[in-house]
Amino acid sequence: MGFYPDVNALVNVDLGTLSAATIVCDVIPNPPQTALLREAAARGCVTLDGLGMLVYQGVASIKHWTGESVDPEVMRRKLEEIFHVSR
Repeated sequence: MGFYPDVNALVNVDLGTLSAATIVCDVIPNPPQTALLREAAARGCVTLDGLGMLVYQGVASIKHWTGESVDPEVMRRKLEEIFHVSR
């Protein structure tokens, strides 16, 4: 839920249970700021997006298969460009 193009879909959770002490993670890379993460941030939660997960999976995979280290910031910026994400 929340994948492009249905970016406003929300999982069936009680958002009222979220507080500033809650960390909310989403695995959806596109869009990075899903409806769930927007709702959680509005309630003061710390949020982690799925784009970060995708980037670091890529970094680890490239290192594993080629032995090369890559800059995760370069990879993230390129994915943001591909996904039309503005910073």
